[in-house]
Amino acid sequence: MNFPDAYAVPKFSQAKILVHIVDLEQVFLAPDRDTVYATVSVDGHKETWPVRSRGFKRWITRKFFAMEEKPPGSQALQDALGTIEARAQSLTTTYPVHVRVAEHERDIYIDLGDASWSAVRVTADGWTVVTDPPSSSVARRECRPFPILNLAGHSTSCVDS
Repeated sequence: MNFPDAYAVPKFSQAKILVHIVDLEQVFLAPDRDTVYATVSVDGHKETWPVRSRGFKRWITRKFFAMEEKPPGSQALQDALGTIEARAQSLTTTYPVHVRVAEHERDIYIDLGDASWSAVRVTADGWTVVTDPPSSSVARRECRPFPILNLAGHSTSCVDS
């Protein structure tokens, strides 16, 4: 008679592992009720991506690789994305997603489009650069970084035209 090993670690499918990775992040449905987004932690800042985007797939593949020391299979990735989208479709609350400019609690946030996902917070009292804006701003490949202005009004970086 064979008895199961009481100390054996259960083996989960790659798709299940991928879904569990995303369970630790914020997944939400856009107001169009068609697009599912995830806001994920990357190098100390938050990034928001459509779950079917290349950016999100790269992020989840990196997370999986860090755990399993191999990339997920393409079918497992597609199965996980389908599960994530199906779960999100059952959500009753939707959240707006912004490109570049968002309003939050009477303040305006302008996404700088830089690698750190910083934004300019504009209030009635002035502006400041923040590294963790409260609104979901989606990265777009066609959005180039804005130059940062110092107090004298001179650019500290340049944008190609």
